[in-house]
Amino acid sequence: MALKPFVSSNRLSCWVCGLCFLFLFSAISVQAQPLRVGVYHNPPKIFISPQGKITGIFGDLVNKMAETQGWEIEVVPCSWEECLRLTQNGEIDLMPD
Repeated sequence: MALKPFVSSNRLSCWVCGLCFLFLFSAISVQAQPLRVGVYHNPPKIFISPQGKITGIFGDLVNKMAETQGWEIEVVPCSWEECLRLTQNGEIDLMPD
């Protein structure tokens, strides 16, 4: 007696294609969003340069990680308390401290 396959090859192909599409779509949408970094004025730890870039000890670390990982950074200027609130509310992704 021959056993029937659990899933037909056509159905399996559809599932594999669907999963690949979802994976590709999610990877594209994640890459399109910049990393929102809250930056408060606290030299030499972290501050915003005259060119609008993150700088300082933590700023250099964030910039190096972004460069290595291919992240785009969106600088969000805020006071320390405001940055903390924005982080808790999910309005920024990172607050170096």
